[in-house]
Amino acid sequence: MRKLLFFVVYLIFFGIQVTVPQPAWLKFDLVLLFVYSMAMLYGPQTGALTGAAAGLMYDFLSGAVFGFHTITRCMVGFVAGFIKGQVFKEHFAYHIVAALVITAGIRMLFFFVAPMVYILVHTLHENGFSDFVNFFSDPFYRNILWVTLRVSLVSTAISLVLGYPTAFYMARTKSRMKQVMMIVILFPFLVSAVVRSYGWMVILGTNGLLNQLLQSLGLISAPLKILNTETAVIIGMIHLLVPYMVLSLVGVLQSIDPNVEYAAYSLGASPLQTFSKVVFPLSLPGIISGCVLVFTMSMTSYVTPKLLGGSKFRMMATMVVQEINVNFDWGAASAISYILLAVILLVQIAVVLCTSGYMKRMGGGK
Repeated sequence: MRKLLFFVVYLIFFGIQVTVPQPAWLKFDLVLLFVYSMAMLYGPQTGALTGAAAGLMYDFLSGAVFGFHTITRCMVGFVAGFIKGQVFKEHFAYHIVAALVITAGIRMLFFFVAPMVYILVHTLHENGFSDFVNFFSDPFYRNILWVTLRVSLVSTAISLVLGYPTAFYMARTKSRMKQVMMIVILFPFLVSAVVRSYGWMVILGTNGLLNQLLQSLGLISAPLKILNTETAVIIGMIHLLVPYMVLSLVGVLQSIDPNVEYAAYSLGASPLQTFSKVVFPLSLPGIISGCVLVFTMSMTSYVTPKLLGGSKFRMMATMVVQEINVNFDWGAASAISYILLAVILLVQIAVVLCTSGYMKRMGGGK
């Protein structure tokens, strides 16, 4: 009965893929869902056969007799069935969880880890470590790395200063403004970073709204030079990343039991002492996760520095594109990419090592 049910579901999915225009990633997911289900129910052999059949059918309709989809889906089916047999036994909910985990794992393996390893091996095979040595020996590139770190750190610090009071108010208030504020926080996600950057270009330009306002108030006599500077990039970054900081903090602040604060008040602590000795330490997990998230996104940002910083302002992400599209130096672009990745990983590792002891003493912030 279950085989018949999944076969009917698969036919529906396959009909949708053939008849309804949709993104390639959705088609990939629809077929893999059936492969996962069969593998979870009947083991690795059935999963592998189902994956191979699904891949052959997909490759045949797309013009290839035996290609990428056949191999990958056969592997997915076998791995899913193997994990089901080794880890999950009967409960079907666990099978769904395993399917989701395998989805993320296989995508990371095929579309992130494998290409990154291939590019690194290819770069080292072609040029050795010369591109990495040239990066650290050239003051021009070292300055770009320092500018990227400085912009990211400043953006993270200001986002924390602006986001923490907002998150604290949202976590403590019981008024209807909480829902309104949540909508306001989430609303920027509906607008792309490109559109937001162009909006800031209109505001911060020489004849922009900000300069016109300041001149009309008599505060300045000549327009301020803000656009195409580091200040403009930081402003754009903060506008882009504050919502991530707020969302990281709200959940942690809401999980803090108000009775802990009442206990501090009953022992004679002032509001400032209660915040500094109780609330702030318990909210550190949210602060750490929010800062790491904002810092990482700042380090890898491309659109905002490109549009608000202009052609003369360079960060690591913009340099990667310049090395490829302007200098046609793939080796240098690969080296910059891996150095950027290494710096981000080192910062995250340092944060974990510096805060692990405190987090254990605080019980993970709970």
